[in-house]
Amino acid sequence: MEPPKRRFTAPLAATFTALAVFGLWKLRVEPTLENVPVDFDVHVFQNQQLPDGTVLRTRYTGLAWVDGMLTMLVGAFMPGVAGREPPVRMQQWYFLIQWFAVVCVWTVEAHLVRNEKRVIRFTTIFALLYQTVGGAFIIPLYCLLCLFPWGEQGRALASGRRLRVSYAGALLPAVLIGYLAPTIAMYFPWDRLSSDSSNLRQIATAVWQPAPMVPNLLMLLFASLGLSRDSVQSPNGAGKGDLEKILRVHVFASLACAAAHVFFVYSCLTSTDPSVSLASVLLPDQSAWRRSLGQGLMYMFQWDFWVCFVSTLLWSWVAVADALRVTGEDVSFARLLGAGFGISLLAVVLGPGAAVSTAWYWIEKRLFQAEVVNASRKRI
Repeated sequence: MEPPKRRFTAPLAATFTALAVFGLWKLRVEPTLENVPVDFDVHVFQNQQLPDGTVLRTRYTGLAWVDGMLTMLVGAFMPGVAGREPPVRMQQWYFLIQWFAVVCVWTVEAHLVRNEKRVIRFTTIFALLYQTVGGAFIIPLYCLLCLFPWGEQGRALASGRRLRVSYAGALLPAVLIGYLAPTIAMYFPWDRLSSDSSNLRQIATAVWQPAPMVPNLLMLLFASLGLSRDSVQSPNGAGKGDLEKILRVHVFASLACAAAHVFFVYSCLTSTDPSVSLASVLLPDQSAWRRSLGQGLMYMFQWDFWVCFVSTLLWSWVAVADALRVTGEDVSFARLLGAGFGISLLAVVLGPGAAVSTAWYWIEKRLFQAEVVNASRKRI
């Protein structure tokens, strides 16, 4: 029997589209019209030096167009990486650590059977786009694309939950090496190791730029080298090895993001710096965006953070609702409202990354349980 169709696809599609348009305005159009960050092009491309005196590297690979792109991106990240403006640094590292959970979910989803014929499996391309065009525009569009197959066809429980190829064992190493390690390296106290810490920070920042794209590439590498065993689920649902490895990734991401969130909140509440507070770090303030290059960049990063995570949390809620729907569970308004409240509460208490990982942990367990039940019924 086909699962009931989703009843609210059109409003969701309109919401994700509106978020994408809003994100494009806040990340690209408004800053261009208002020359924010102030004189960014002058500092980065003409002077090749930031207002704090940091001289920017202009050579990384030897390819002019790649080096030009990296110089621009490093110039955008350096005010946060260098840490001379504490609110800018805190907002930046918090955002990127929380994003680790989304990278984990995307890496898992890219290699599942249910997505092998869908454009959303090409997460490396989407990562390239959100790194260059902007997450606040690309992430809502990705979530929009996720809506339709689930809305009309349901989710293939007999085979769709299993990994598309033998990548399960490579999941955790891929996301740790590909994304989390470069992110930590970017904020490492390089001045304790070298007098040339500015140069090391810029190199680490340049290395981080492709990091959201790397986990999928590492999955391909590990599979080609035979470093992961075949984890494809057997038709009767007995193969549980891939599920355990998928859940392990979500658990690790939840714990990492929750720890980062608690540390972040504690740091903001106990900071003796009057410029640091939860409001100053998290809430965009248009009255402050011209005070410095760093403040202007933080304004953009703050909107990027909010649009990306509002979109992702909404997408996760839709996935929870779809998992209930296609497994024959209650999808009443009260049940959906409760799920939305639970995800929102987790986002506030443990951080948006932990909320995303927890939601997808629950989704994968629910689908596996339904898969086992369906397989048992077929054998009767």
